[in-house]
Amino acid sequence: MENDGKNESEVISEVLQLNVGGCVYTARRDSLCRFKDSMLASMFSGRFPLKRDESGACLIDRNGTLFKYLLDYLHGEVHIPSDEPTRLALQEEADYFGIPYPYSLIDHLANEMETYSLRSNIELKKVLLDFCDSYNLV
Repeated sequence: MENDGKNESEVISEVLQLNVGGCVYTARRDSLCRFKDSMLASMFSGRFPLKRDESGACLIDRNGTLFKYLLDYLHGEVHIPSDEPTRLALQEEADYFGIPYPYSLIDHLANEMETYSLRSNIELKKVLLDFCDSYNLV
């Protein structure tokens, strides 16, 4: 298996085990660092030592159930909770981590347009069509 000149420990560290409030997740470092100014990007930039649990998973002392929404969002999926208390708690978690989690699908579309604004019109059109198709809007 080719690893583009990286040693084995560098390749392995690109996929991380997370223990968030007792919930265990696996995520790519790139996904966690999607928003460059976020706390997650700072935590997983390699500049700071990570807290680890007894299994070696990166320990984050936050709500693991709400973190799943954020992790899905970092992977490109948006799930807006249907109940107001969960949405408000999720927004607090997103604010804590510095992640611009959308409060609605309109917010998500605006975030995606901003993210892809530097791309060509053809790429932007494809992203918008994919987004609309994923929510059966076309």
